[in-house]
Amino acid sequence: MTEGQVYVIGTDTSGCDDQNAYCDTNVTADDTCVNLAGLVTEGYIGSVPIGPDGDDTWVAGQTGYTLSKASTGILIIEDCESENATEISILRQKKSQKKGGDTS
Repeated sequence: MTEGQVYVIGTDTSGCDDQNAYCDTNVTADDTCVNLAGLVTEGYIGSVPIGPDGDDTWVAGQTGYTLSKASTGILIIEDCESENATEISILRQKKSQKKGGDTS
């Protein structure tokens, strides 16, 4: 993933920005899709969620969720359609590793 770019989560490999009219945060480009199906097959999650239908109908190809990475390393997942409210998002920063054998 390239920092600062917004990816649509789904199985599509192109047309990733086609639903920008329905997203609070615009997907960066036609080819900025990210397929998280490997997380399912590897057992990390049970399924890739698909957003509830609102002004658009969301499917596995474009789930209605976006993923981006900030320059600080924080991963941001956002819901495309916030239902006329504040944008819904979740942020996760990678835990820093302890150095020098510190076990505290």
